[in-house]
Amino acid sequence: MRKFSLRRVEIGPAALVALAVLVWGAALLRPDRAPVWGTPALQFIPWRAWAWRVAQSGGGWPWWNPALGLGAPLIANLQMAWFYPPTWLLWALAAWGGVPALAWGHGLLLVLHLLWAAWGMLRLGRALGWRAPGSEVAALAYALSGYLTTRAEVFLSMNAATAWLPWVLLAGWHWVHRPNRRTTAALAATVSLQILAGHAQTAWYTLVLLAAWLGLWAALRVRRASGAPWRAWARGLLAAAALTLLLTAPQVVPTAEYLARSARAAGVERTFALTYSLWPWRLLGLVAPNFFGSPVTGDYWGYGAYYEDALYVGLLPLALALSTLPWLWRASAWRALTRWAWVVVAVSLLLALGRHTPVFPWLYDHVPTFAMFQAPTRWSLAAVFALALLAGMRAASWGPPGPRGRYALNLSLAAALGLAVLGAVATRLAVGRAVTMARAVAWTGVWAWGAAALARWCPRLGTPRRILWTWAVVLWVAADLVVSHWGWTPTVPASFYAGPGPTDLPAGRVYFPFDDEYAFKFDDFFRMADLRPARPWSDLRAVGLPNVRLLDDAATWNNFDPLVPGRYARLRQALDDAPPGARERLLDRMAVVAEVVRDPAASHGRRVVPRQPEPYAQWFPQALVVPTAEEAWAQVWQRAGLGGPDWGRQVVVEAVPLDLALGDAPWAAAPASPADRGAGPVQVQRPAPDRVVVTVRTDRDGWLLLAEQAYPGWQAAVDGARVPVYRAEYVLLAVPVPAGQHTVVWAYRPAWWPLAGWLGLLGVAGLVALGWGKDFVRPGPRGMGYSNSKYELEVGGALFFGRKN
Repeated sequence: MRKFSLRRVEIGPAALVALAVLVWGAALLRPDRAPVWGTPALQFIPWRAWAWRVAQSGGGWPWWNPALGLGAPLIANLQMAWFYPPTWLLWALAAWGGVPALAWGHGLLLVLHLLWAAWGMLRLGRALGWRAPGSEVAALAYALSGYLTTRAEVFLSMNAATAWLPWVLLAGWHWVHRPNRRTTAALAATVSLQILAGHAQTAWYTLVLLAAWLGLWAALRVRRASGAPWRAWARGLLAAAALTLLLTAPQVVPTAEYLARSARAAGVERTFALTYSLWPWRLLGLVAPNFFGSPVTGDYWGYGAYYEDALYVGLLPLALALSTLPWLWRASAWRALTRWAWVVVAVSLLLALGRHTPVFPWLYDHVPTFAMFQAPTRWSLAAVFALALLAGMRAASWGPPGPRGRYALNLSLAAALGLAVLGAVATRLAVGRAVTMARAVAWTGVWAWGAAALARWCPRLGTPRRILWTWAVVLWVAADLVVSHWGWTPTVPASFYAGPGPTDLPAGRVYFPFDDEYAFKFDDFFRMADLRPARPWSDLRAVGLPNVRLLDDAATWNNFDPLVPGRYARLRQALDDAPPGARERLLDRMAVVAEVVRDPAASHGRRVVPRQPEPYAQWFPQALVVPTAEEAWAQVWQRAGLGGPDWGRQVVVEAVPLDLALGDAPWAAAPASPADRGAGPVQVQRPAPDRVVVTVRTDRDGWLLLAEQAYPGWQAAVDGARVPVYRAEYVLLAVPVPAGQHTVVWAYRPAWWPLAGWLGLLGVAGLVALGWGKDFVRPGPRGMGYSNSKYELEVGGALFFGRKN
């Protein structure tokens, strides 16, 4: 009976944690609904629905997507997460129920990742020897924190990556205490899976936190153990790093190539990088998360995006974390870990403040990697994790209060009740922005009263009341976090992603002016102050925004993605400010069939302006050869602005071919008169997204231009013979074609794939070998940090024992 009761203490609250996550994500689990707000509709579901159609039609893997921008590598995009195993569940769902099932699967994965985050914190707490409700409080405070829940649907890749943070640190803890083959394999596997999950910024912050975590436990092991396992640690780190590189090579290699040729190759621009800095007033969100309103209720009036500064971990977990402050200077078994966690909180919040202090701007200017990402406020992930860790640590040793403690808690109960009543009354009387403040104060009073009551009547360890009290603690924390973050799961019918698209938009490539695209997204549909759209969600399909238009297998010149080719990004920024005539000529040359401009009075809020595009593939009798990219940029704009006969018969070609292995210097074709371009009809077929077949008949030598993004990996063959491929018109593709009738086959064949694929397979083999091989070191009963009981933990020279049952 005693074992059964103790088992209920461990299993029951853990089940409540899972139940709380499922309740919060219930809207996403309905089989007829799918997520919509933010990246689900604008990136992930269109990407993957298009990729599924390509694979289903026999087009192979989606190496290249011609429907975004002027074409873009899709698998090379880290956020696509093509090699991330949970993504493969989506293909099974698509095979079962088509695109609607695939769209619903994104909501399922979102909830599963939050459950995985909670389970990771539970396992970490168990490894540290915490009694219930320590692990459960930490799991709730992390998995249902404001940082994870408010971003979960907005950024699906961030949702997936943050779920792996506790697992990475758990693997690191085991590895430090027992550096053998299996713990090394576990460390490499968890780090690799987080990288493959698709959010580089979260993965990098996790690696920084992992380095500090390993340093903490290694220092404690050296202090306690008679012989520090330096050799085992060195060999383990090298093996883990090598194995991680191999496992992630199929994704990291193409992403590195993409990054090197993107607008972010040299880092993000300073103003853009510092835009989302933690607004200092949002630190109030640690106590009252909706003090400045909420997009869920449509009354958010704070700075920037609500989710970027969301920090709430629950009022009771925050109080528990704050109660560990005396452990910083008192002798305690947990003093070292407490000091580490509070340093993490302080440093991460200081970095998260971004432009509001001189620290982050200085780091941006002088320290590598700080210029690679936007939104310094995302450093607060480390603070949220550390606060959850502190809360769990304190809850694990929670005991009854003494006489002074009971007196203070009695006063707290009265004060919290008064705060709740005062806030409720003020909510009725307040007007304007004061309503959100009063409502937040009322809820703070409610959650504070419950926290004080649980602390006031905390029973002793080993008593029957302790079981019920443990359940009450978990339920109260779960209720706090679920209620505070309720509504961050907007959904639409899953059929939204499979229904017919707009019928009045042309089938070719359309262009959205930058200001109109921005207004469509953030004024009409994805509003920062209100999760509800200003226009019906059905209009989102009708407008055909990038990348929603992929659902209809249609193309847009625009590409909504933070990672795009650098030349394309430069052209995108310059187009809207281009002089009259030049912009139109360039859009025509890039085969843009229409512009979509915002018109709130028109049907669906938009108006279609048809254009007269040049063909997707066309022949030119002359080439203006330039030696550098900058000269090509200048010539393109000069000629586009002037127009004239040269614009129709001459193309600007850069002297260096894309494939240097095949390249000789390009040649200029014989001159031709403007009236006679010397070419017959040019016929184009596209049997696959990464393959274009062009048939052309000419009576003289010339150049064949393809209105596709010039990107490494594109190859061309004229009548079966490989020829060099050149950049033309700064961003497009061209090859020289001799006189006569020819078939030119263009194909995107990334040079990195065979090697990266074999490296990945080698990594999987290495993972299996390490997982089943013998240990680096045979651990003794105590020497490597493990005793015969897996719940024994050495911290700062003291032994802390948890209970196994």
